[in-house]
Parts: sequence; C-alpha cells; structure tokens
Amino acid sequence: MNLIEILMMPGIGMLFGAIPIEDLMRRRNRFEELSAKQRISAQAVHAGLTMISAFIGMMVFGTFSAAAIGSAMTALFSTFNPFARFRHSGIGAVLGAALAVSPFPILLFGLMYATGYGVLGKKHAIGMMSGILGTMLLVPTAPHTILKSMQFVPFRDITEHTVFFIILGLTLFVKNLPDIRIVILAAMQEKYSDED
Repeated sequence: MNLIEILMMPGIGMLFGAIPIEDLMRRRNRFEELSAKQRISAQAVHAGLTMISAFIGMMVFGTFSAAAIGSAMTALFSTFNPFARFRHSGIGAVLGAALAVSPFPILLFGLMYATGYGVLGKKHAIGMMSGILGTMLLVPTAPHTILKSMQFVPFRDITEHTVFFIILGLTLFVKNLPDIRIVILAAMQEKYSDED
C-alpha cells in the first residue's frame, strides 16, 4: 500500500458515494415518495457505484486494499451522505462492496438474517441486526480455504479481508441502531405492562 493509493481511493469512494440517487429520483417525481421499484433501482445504482469504485482500485493499483478502501468509502459515504440528509439505508452500497470482493459474506448475511427474522420475532430490524452481527462474527472465523475459494479480488492477508467486512458491518450496524432501539423499547414496554 502506497501513499497515492491511500489518498486516491478514499477520494474516489467519497465522490461515488456522494451522489444522492434517491433525491435525484424524487426530484424527477416532483418530490413524491418513491415506489418500491424505484427504491430497488436506487439501491442497485448504489451497488453498481460501489462495485465501480472497487474495480477502479483493482485496475489502477491491483491490490485488495485499494479495492477495499474504495468500495468501503463509497459504502460509508453513501450510507451517511450529508447531501441526502443521511436518509439512505446503505444496504445497496454495502451489498455492492461485498459483491465486488466476495459473495461468501453475502451468503452468511442472508442465512443469519433469515435465522434472526424467523426465530426471533419476524421483524426486519431484528433480522438485520442478527445478519449484521452474525456476519461480523463468522467472517473472521471462517476457514481460510473457503474465503480463498469464493473471492473475486485476491487478498494477501486474512486481516485485511476481515477488517474490510467489519467496516462494512459497522456501517450497517450504526445505520440500523435506531430501528433496533425501537424494537427493544417496544418489547420492554410490553414486558413491564404485563407485570402490572
């Protein structure tokens, strides 16, 4: 990793992440609420921009760290975009970042989301938290041969792969904290109202 890579890839990532896709679509719709198809297409555009950032890092520098820095910064800046007033969910950008590097964490996230959603109460926020936390715990402990066999961008050290996916997980975790807080408060109110 050199200085040009450290300076260039976050800049490219922030540039791609700063595009407020949903707001541009709302402006086209006279600021009305987006339909489900429009929200899905906006998430697909975020995923595409994140993948483009990773591919630029891979083509210019040829290292996993360049692809990871570019795509992680795109996902981070897309999720917490000040130009969009911090309204983006970030799931599309994080999915694009993970898909650009390896599909294995996406499979883990889907499995953990389905488990949390099905077992712990059929709520989206609970499914998201179990998917995020489960993926952040299972990716570092996964066998090295599985990670190597399911990678698109080769990594030199397992540490850079683990740090990349923990950054992506923390991005989604912080974004979904208000939703899980509401679920926990509702469960506590229900529990304490039953005791009275």
